[in-house]
Amino acid sequence: MALLYFASAALSLWLTRGINGIAMMWPGSGLLLSALLLVQRASVPGIVLGAGVGSVVFGLVVGDPPVVAVGTAGANLIESIIGWWLLRGQGEPPPSFVTPVDLPRFGGAITVAAAVGTLIAWMVMGRPSAEFAASWFMTDLLGMCLVTPVVLLSAASLSGRDADHDPMAGPGQATLWLGLVAIVTLAVFSQSIYPLLFLPPVALLTVTYRLGPFGAASGMLVIAAIGSVATALGHGPLMILHGTRAGVALFLQFYLLVLLATALPMAAVLATRNRLMREVGESNRLLMLAERAAQMGHWRLAVARGRMFWSPEIYRLYGVGAHEAPSMERLIDGLHSDDRTLARAAIAAAVAMTEAEHEFMFDARLLQPDGVMLHVRTRGHARRAGDGSGIELFGVVQDVSDRVHAAQALEAARNAAEVAADTDHLTGLASRRRALRLLDDMLADARATGRALSVAVFDIDHFKTVNDLHGHLAGDVVLQRVASAATHASRVDDVVGRLGGEEFVLLLPGADQMAATAVAERVRLAIGADRGVDVAADPRVTISIGVAEMREDATATNLLNRADRALYEAKRAGRNRMRVAA
Repeated sequence: MALLYFASAALSLWLTRGINGIAMMWPGSGLLLSALLLVQRASVPGIVLGAGVGSVVFGLVVGDPPVVAVGTAGANLIESIIGWWLLRGQGEPPPSFVTPVDLPRFGGAITVAAAVGTLIAWMVMGRPSAEFAASWFMTDLLGMCLVTPVVLLSAASLSGRDADHDPMAGPGQATLWLGLVAIVTLAVFSQSIYPLLFLPPVALLTVTYRLGPFGAASGMLVIAAIGSVATALGHGPLMILHGTRAGVALFLQFYLLVLLATALPMAAVLATRNRLMREVGESNRLLMLAERAAQMGHWRLAVARGRMFWSPEIYRLYGVGAHEAPSMERLIDGLHSDDRTLARAAIAAAVAMTEAEHEFMFDARLLQPDGVMLHVRTRGHARRAGDGSGIELFGVVQDVSDRVHAAQALEAARNAAEVAADTDHLTGLASRRRALRLLDDMLADARATGRALSVAVFDIDHFKTVNDLHGHLAGDVVLQRVASAATHASRVDDVVGRLGGEEFVLLLPGADQMAATAVAERVRLAIGADRGVDVAADPRVTISIGVAEMREDATATNLLNRADRALYEAKRAGRNRMRVAA
């Protein structure tokens, strides 16, 4: 730090042949401030001490008395420390120069710092003149304005920690554009005839546009260096002023500050724009990925202007090329003919809205050109402009085919489960669950209409003996034969169900006691007469059956209980017979 400070001070003072020993710009202040802003707080004392040594040694070398050398060094150190404290004293990050909000913070801090340094130098030097104060203030302010941004931007770009500091061009292009600034500035300041001071700003704005904040700061440093040296040597358009040397120097310093105040804000705005464009581009890329993953596309329509936009996923869903012009007619005509009326009604209601916003949704089938049919859901909203000048529609179309197919499969599985639960798997008759549910329905209908209703319960006589003598497979065959015979012997509207094991139920809607006993007896006889193909394996069986007719206060439970008691009366009476409940 000591060597850098000494070298920058010597070079600046020698090149510009300063006014009363003061350079036209003081890069040492910018170097020290940059170092303080970049290092950790623990390193600040060492950096300040190094700069102080370099400054004092420089003052002694140029012939300043020790008191003056120490005093001017103190003024330079204190202003840099103040600038550092105002910018980072509370733990804030150093200014980045890529966002406009950082520029007033930086400008205010270095202005205060330069003013304090000027006051200290004024008292130390013992030269209380406005010319000295203005020269010192402008010199140190320029040093911090020109050097600090270049150092901080270079450090941020090289560190790679912040994407906002990535250079907009490579080293070769940066050198080319900064060379252009140098050539233009040299051409302007190598002559003293024409007032061409407007040309360097043109080159500076060009390099700012191409290179961003780094280009603005570096270009300013090039213009300042060339302009300061040329002016100190008595060349350049400022010689036209015919003013004092101090006045010309102050004018050049003011000119440089105005250029910097123009270029840096423009560079920050451009950097912000570029960052926002990158963010928008990244957001659009992520949106397209999300839409593809969700099989969803979006569209928007400005109704008054008839301008419509489709996202890429809409084109994919509709199976059309990106060259096809998007339109609401094409959006609706791509749907199944049976669903277009619903879609048009939903869109028309949105367009005809009276409120500020209106949401709509409809499900439809989408026919792709290759004949593949998709199930899609369209959701959106209509928004009216604040001045009521027009309506904009926004919508998303999502392929919900997988969801629809899954729902259909689930419904089919549910129906299959319902059928399985309602059907006895061995006999194909109504299961106990279904038979009891149907009995409840028949009871409700009988009470409402006054129709008769009877129930018969029967089971196979000595079924355990059948299983013991012939095996369970033969028993299953017997159950199937009994079920078939009972079904064929009953009426069309009657329901035969299996309650469990060898017990069955016969629901007889519209049958009074006489009709019920006739059907029950027919069933008993049919089962008793039935024989299998293999007589040995399919033994002849008989059933006992009990019949009960519905009373006014009957429930499914007491009606079955009465029929069951009649069944046991038939068994006690010798089996293979029918009994009617009291």
